[in-house]
Amino acid sequence: MLRNWFSLMLIAVWFMVGCEFSPDENDFYLSWNVDRNMDGRFESTLTFHNESEQTLAGDWKLWFNLMRMIDVGTIPSEVELTHINGSFYKLEPADEFTPLEPGEAYRFSFESLGPAILESDAPVGAYFEFPGENIVPVSRIEVGEFE
Repeated sequence: MLRNWFSLMLIAVWFMVGCEFSPDENDFYLSWNVDRNMDGRFESTLTFHNESEQTLAGDWKLWFNLMRMIDVGTIPSEVELTHINGSFYKLEPADEFTPLEPGEAYRFSFESLGPAILESDAPVGAYFEFPGENIVPVSRIEVGEFE
C-alpha cells in the first residue's frame, strides 16, 4: 500500500515539473513606435509579442525602463501600470486582460510627458516575471522609425 502511494506521488511530481512553463529570452519581444509628438507630450504604442508555445494569461509582470514619465491615466483598462521609481515601471494584466495565445501580440497606446526625439526615448532593460520568480529578459526591442 505504501509503495503504491509513493509511486503515485512520484508520478504526480514528475507530471507537475514536466508541465511547468519555462520560457526563455527568445519567447517574447517588444516593439515600440512613436505615433505622434504633441505640445509637451507624445503618444506611443508598445506591443509585446508572444512567440512561446504557451498562452500568456494573468500570471505575468513586465518590468521596463522608459526615460519619459508615462501618463498612467492613458493606459487601457486591460493592463495596470505602476511607476516604481525614476524611469522604472511594472506592467501587469488586469482582470479584463484577454489571454495571449502563442503567436499573438498585445498592443496598446499611451501618452508620455515631453517630446520623443531619439531612439534613446524607447523602453530599455525589459524583462518578464512569471510565478516562482521565473525571470525572463527581453533580448529584442524593436524601435520604429522617427519622422
